[in-house]
Amino acid sequence: MKGINLSGAETALRRHAEYDRIPVGSTVKTPSGQIAVVIAYRGFRRDYRIRLVCRYVHPQNKAFDVVQLVPELVDVLEVPDGA
Repeated sequence: MKGINLSGAETALRRHAEYDRIPVGSTVKTPSGQIAVVIAYRGFRRDYRIRLVCRYVHPQNKAFDVVQLVPELVDVLEVPDGA
């Protein structure tokens, strides 16, 4: 995905517990009750928390089809094969 650089942070993400629990490609249920697919992980410079970048499966508004969530707020529905 354009705009998300994981090259330097990839080793840190591998050690993060949420990466093992919710790998990229997982299907999750958001706090609003919608179904989404994890497309990337994102971290911020001034914040210690990792966020999931999720794309809604059936977005209500096409302009807002991507959301960033903290892993504690989502329920994992399906983990992809090979993860």
